[in-house]
Amino acid sequence: MNSYLDELQSLKLALESSECDSIDIGNSVFVKKSALSALKSVSPKVNIYARHIFKHVFETHEVVGRSLMGKTCNARKEANVTASVDERKRDAVMRKEDVCKMLSTNFMHSISEHALVSFNVGPGSAFYHLALKDVKHSLSNLINEINRDAKKTEESIPEMNEQL
Repeated sequence: MNSYLDELQSLKLALESSECDSIDIGNSVFVKKSALSALKSVSPKVNIYARHIFKHVFETHEVVGRSLMGKTCNARKEANVTASVDERKRDAVMRKEDVCKMLSTNFMHSISEHALVSFNVGPGSAFYHLALKDVKHSLSNLINEINRDAKKTEESIPEMNEQL
């Protein structure tokens, strides 16, 4: 019985130490602190930061053949609706506190250069929603790029087999 308690205690300590190294970015999606700070340091814009977090959180196989929101494309209404990527992870990336802060801050800087009036740029404001729409567009483009690359790779595999 004592060995069971010792084992349980060691598992608890291991879990606590691993949680200290990671941050819950939302919806119980954990990312290492060091990875987040590195991604933030190489991301001059919020769109790029969101893309980097997205690539870090999602594996390629989780994205291939899917879309960001799982809705029909406005440009191609006749196209089939593809399933969305994991909603829990997607929402965690888009609602990440740093992303929200960067949205507000970046938008405030771009507006303040052109206006003398102070605006509300918090999560409920129209400016925030415009910036979030820009992030969604960037992430959709990223998924399209990943799907395009996967299709090219898939097409090149039979050619490689023929050469062998």
